[in-house]
Amino acid sequence: MPIQLHRKVTAKALTDQLVQRVFTVTRRFTTAPNNWQVAVVAVGTSRMQQLNRTYRGVNAVTDVLSFGNTSTAGQPDGDIVLCYPQAVQQARLKQLPLRTELAWLVAHGLLHLLGYDHEQAADAATMRPLEQQIVSHV
Repeated sequence: MPIQLHRKVTAKALTDQLVQRVFTVTRRFTTAPNNWQVAVVAVGTSRMQQLNRTYRGVNAVTDVLSFGNTSTAGQPDGDIVLCYPQAVQQARLKQLPLRTELAWLVAHGLLHLLGYDHEQAADAATMRPLEQQIVSHV
């Protein structure tokens, strides 16, 4: 399977089917390679804070991190680490179904692996609508 889900915490709403659907839809709306390999890992808040501190220098919990690498075939493979408790909290605050928030975070991580960014307004103007398009088709 080109995308795999690993749970390090209880994450009932984050299913293999949801992750696979987001992956499939993302590939439909982007130029993701056919043999792209991605792992999605659900973690808790302490692990996410540790990863965010180590890799971004930010000592706080975040919702999703993407770790890209290039496979031996030159493909942009990678890992997406998703903080499940943070997703639950954000869904409540946004008054969204948890499934929608999870789909958004997986799509967000996948787009980062493909080189999309949102730090600059011009980049966000490209990435945000694409996220919306993907989630609306999940």
